[in-house]
Order: sequence, then structure tokens, then C-alpha cells
Amino acid sequence: MNTINNLTGFFNTSFEFFSLIVFLTIGIFLIFHTQLYKIKRERGDDRRKLIAVSFLANAVVLILRQILDINKSEDALYDFSSIMLITQLVYPLVLYLYSVTGRRIFAAKEIFYTLIPLSIINISTSVLIHTGSQIPFIVILLSGVSVLVYLIFRVTGFTCSYCIHIKKLMKDPFAVRCELLRFTLFITGVTIFLISLVNILFTASNSLMFPSLLTFTILSATAAYRMSQEDLVLAPLYDKGEDRVNQIVAENSERIEDYRYNQIKERLEQYFETGKPYLNKKLSIKDVATKLYTNKTYLSKIINDNMGVNFNQYVNTYRMKEVDRLLMEDSKISMKELCDKAGFGCMATFAVAFRLNKGDSPAEWCKKNAKNLNKDDESLQDEKI
Repeated sequence: MNTINNLTGFFNTSFEFFSLIVFLTIGIFLIFHTQLYKIKRERGDDRRKLIAVSFLANAVVLILRQILDINKSEDALYDFSSIMLITQLVYPLVLYLYSVTGRRIFAAKEIFYTLIPLSIINISTSVLIHTGSQIPFIVILLSGVSVLVYLIFRVTGFTCSYCIHIKKLMKDPFAVRCELLRFTLFITGVTIFLISLVNILFTASNSLMFPSLLTFTILSATAAYRMSQEDLVLAPLYDKGEDRVNQIVAENSERIEDYRYNQIKERLEQYFETGKPYLNKKLSIKDVATKLYTNKTYLSKIINDNMGVNFNQYVNTYRMKEVDRLLMEDSKISMKELCDKAGFGCMATFAVAFRLNKGDSPAEWCKKNAKNLNKDDESLQDEKI
């Protein structure tokens, strides 16, 4: 039994030491990386420095735990310390995900209201565990719940902002592909955090503490690598001067715009071919734009540029195809019924669209093509027989 305990203690200490090295390396790397690759964009350096400081704070806490040799125990103080530790370890990852939402991060506010309290709590609990201080369970429970609710509230605010960011991106397949790695980090981080929390609160073993520590270390290293790659792409652009930057940004924006343009155009054609919205007499461009997850101004521009017609003319083109189909099925169909079934709102609109498409009014065209229509009607009847 002693051998198993010693072996468990060795692995636990090894996990913490490995995480300590990784967090310390990431923090130092991001500090120097921020200085070497200064991105000239608003608040870009501040959020990187804040994330770097968060990683260094994690390293400091882990260093102290190594020095004090915090051993696993079954008391409530150790469980509370474990919860605070995984909360602090996940904090830099949460900051990174929040930073990509475009919302402003107040570095000083986050340091004083979240990072410093987290670090102080983790350091204090480590010292208390090391000294063997006996704190009443009710004190740990009340203070622990209060602190945990406060800190989780702040961290949850960031995660909710990222969820809203993801929801907006869902309308753009290109943006979703670009966000895939960060989204994976988010899902994995939240899942591991919740599993660890449940394991600490509702089991006596607290067996997932150190595997969770290792997982958060790997996720953090992945996030740091992604941040460095983003800067490596952007920094050389600014070294070439603002004119070159504007040119490259414009070229990339044009490619993205073309991609979105073609995507909406394809969805529009597919929607009209399969959904047949043109049969709705009250169809509006706003209805179609909402269905395609775009706005009516952009949709109108796509129709105008690509088809050379306005929205109403585009819709009437499909309605006239429906007119041709209905005439093929029944050459004796009345003009009023034809107008209604094809989706036209009134006879006047139907007559104008018919003349533009056929070159004659409905009555004149039917008179000229009566023989052909009868032949087609007879052919259809023969096929049915």
C-alpha cells in the first residue's frame, strides 16, 4: 500500500513539475514574443501581455506547491485548493478565447479583480495545507462557496461572450473553418473543467486532479502556439509599411468577399430551385435574405450584379418558368388560375411579366400558340394512357 501511495505521489509531483515548466516557458515566451512581434493594432499587445502574466502567475503558484511539497489529502481544504488551482490554470485559456471576440479587455481590471485574488487564494491554501492548519469545515464551506461563485461568475462571463461569438460565426462557413481549433480548445477545456469539478465535489478520491492538470497544460501550450502563429502572419505585413498592409488586407478581403458572394449566390439558386419560394405571392427580398442568413442590401447587389435584374424581375423569371410548366400540363387553364398558381400577386403584374418574357400579352401568345399547346396537351394525355 505504501508503495502505491509513493508511486501515486511521484506521478502527481511529476505532473505538477511538468506543468510548471510548460507554464513558465509559455509566459516567458509570450513576453518576449510580444516585444519582438509588435502588432500595430488597438489593444493587441495588452491582451498578449495579460495572457503572458496569467501563465507566469500559474507558474508561480505551481513553484510554491513544489517547494512546499503539497501532498494529496482527504480534507476539505485540499479539495478547495484543487478547485482553485484548476480555475487558475484554465484562466489564461479563457482569456485567449475571449480576446478573439473583438471585445475590449481591461488588463488592470482583470489583474486586480481576478488574477491576483486567484493567486492569493492558491498561495494561501498551499501554505495552510503545508503547515497542517486545522480550519473548521463550515469556514471552508462558506468562504469557499463565496469565492468560487465570484470567480466562476467572472470566468463564465468570458465563456458566454465566446459562445455568442461562435453563434455569429455559424452563418459563415469560411469563418467557422478558421475558428475550428479555438472552438475545439473551448469544448475540451469546458468539459475537463466540469468533469474535474464534479469529481472533486462529489467523490472522495479527487482522482482526476492531476490528469486535468496535464490536460490544461496541453491546451494552454496549443493556445500559445496558435497565438504565436497569428502574430507571425500579421507582423511581417506591418514591417512592409502601411501601404503594403492595406494592399494585402484589401486583396484578402476581396478573396473572402468573392467566397461569400459565390456562397450566397449558390444558396439562392438552390433555394429557388428546390424550395420554390416564388410561388408565394407575398414573397419579399427580406424574406429571402433572412432564409439565406444575409441582409437584403447585399442580396440585392448579388442579384443585380450577377443576373442584371432586380429582385422582382428575378422572382418573375422563375414564375414564368412555372407558367410554362402549367401550360404544358393544361393548355386550357384560365389566365386567372395561371396567374394564381404561378405566384403572381395580380393580373397586371402577370401581364407585364408575360409580355417581357414572351414578347406578347397572354391572350395574344395563347392565340398564336394554340395549336402547339393542343399538341403538347395531347402528347401528355397519351403518355398518361
